[in-house]
Amino acid sequence: EILQGPNSTTVFLKQSAVFTCETDGGLAGWRLNGTILENLPPEIHNDLVVLTLNTAQGSRVENLTIPAKAKYNGTVVQCLVVALSHPALLSGNATLIIQGPLSAVRDLSVINNISSVTISWTAPFSLDVTGSHPDIWYSVLIYNVTDENNPTPILCTDCINITETHYTFSPDYISPCHVYNLSVIPLNGAGQGEISGNASGYIPNFSDTVRPSGIKALSSKECRVDFDSLGCNSSRCEISVSPEVHDRCIIHQSSSLSSFDLCANRKYTFRISVLNSAGGNATFPISFTTYDIQRATTSVSDRSNGISMTGHFITNTKAKGCFIVLQPEDGSPDVFRILPRIGNSVIVSGIIRYIQPSTYRTFIHDVEHDGYPNESPAIITNNTVTVALEDGSFPETQGYILTNASLRLIGSVVITTCDFQKDSKNSSCILVYRQYGNETIGIVEYHQDTTSFPVRLTVPAVLCNYTFAVYGKNNTDLDERPIVTKRQKCGDSESSAGLSHWVCNQDSL
Repeated sequence: EILQGPNSTTVFLKQSAVFTCETDGGLAGWRLNGTILENLPPEIHNDLVVLTLNTAQGSRVENLTIPAKAKYNGTVVQCLVVALSHPALLSGNATLIIQGPLSAVRDLSVINNISSVTISWTAPFSLDVTGSHPDIWYSVLIYNVTDENNPTPILCTDCINITETHYTFSPDYISPCHVYNLSVIPLNGAGQGEISGNASGYIPNFSDTVRPSGIKALSSKECRVDFDSLGCNSSRCEISVSPEVHDRCIIHQSSSLSSFDLCANRKYTFRISVLNSAGGNATFPISFTTYDIQRATTSVSDRSNGISMTGHFITNTKAKGCFIVLQPEDGSPDVFRILPRIGNSVIVSGIIRYIQPSTYRTFIHDVEHDGYPNESPAIITNNTVTVALEDGSFPETQGYILTNASLRLIGSVVITTCDFQKDSKNSSCILVYRQYGNETIGIVEYHQDTTSFPVRLTVPAVLCNYTFAVYGKNNTDLDERPIVTKRQKCGDSESSAGLSHWVCNQDSL
């Protein structure tokens, strides 16, 4: 009786396959493709090894080992039992399948990223030999062929034993402005497979390929942006620049797509598309703004315990300076200041003094040609500047457009009074307000000759954590500092009864 017959098996080339047959004690034999071992040709018989074991339970186990040579692929194996006075018993068929080296990968492609190259492929056909992943792994070869007559292999220690069907070369192995040939070798338990053909990759100097080389004001509402192409080899790259969205704020674009007339005081994102002769391409975003101020730095002043700031404006700017919001991390009232631009200089600098000790986050707004700050900041600095000590008291109001002003905050109502310098004309007071943590500011103007003070402003919210400041304005000139600042903290709102009493007695007050 055959207790256990042989099972089909799959092995890698050059390994060995073992077939097992267990009987109840009878003599076992083997057949390969219908021929018993004793009748096989010597060159086959000599390859085979039979090992017999007797178990403690009285059964007989025979193991037949066949080397995984290509000629034995598909061999049908049976065991048989011969007993006296009984016909021979045959097991079912067991087949030997041999997995050889793999054929080349398919669909090899290269994607040029911003600062790297990704190669991908389709795996070749393979049998499941081990029953676990992976049965296949890969090595990627890379050659620098910028000098086409002298390809240079690059040692890539990370490019072996890859189990996915893609690999991204880091900047350690891929440098800008060079052409690379990439190929893939599949491997399995049978050894190295067929190497693929080459795929070429090339990346320009993406760190500075295309950038706005200059932004200049055409008017208070329009700017011109010119782009420089700094690709490292124009014969290998074709670079184009286009906005993500064509809207009414793209007023005009040159035929070469290297110059755009855009609305002022906006944020833009353009898509930079780089096509190269190696067959790859890359698209990446470049963001910029058309605010008048383009960049700024802040630091603690060495000369006084204040904050020093330097800002750079676009060419031909009409802006009058910077409106600066300092947001204290401790939740204290915001600090509002103006740094005026002197003459036609595109640089503004100054020191912001008379501020409380704190760590500040900075929001920088344009002050436009008409003297009004932009509601949205042009620059937000994520770094913080810490002022350790107070720097004296706030200066006197001599020389200010306003001689005095007051603020009262009740619920969602702001009550403002402004006193102007004697004989002043065309003056107004500007109420600037901002909720803590909000990027934008609100602006309301009260004119000297048309406004009766006090005035009431109702905002669509309780004035919790708002900072209010009153500036004097004469034509297009603004006081550099607010004459009064107030902050309504949460839970500190005054009562409506107080408001009623105060308004009814405004003449006596």
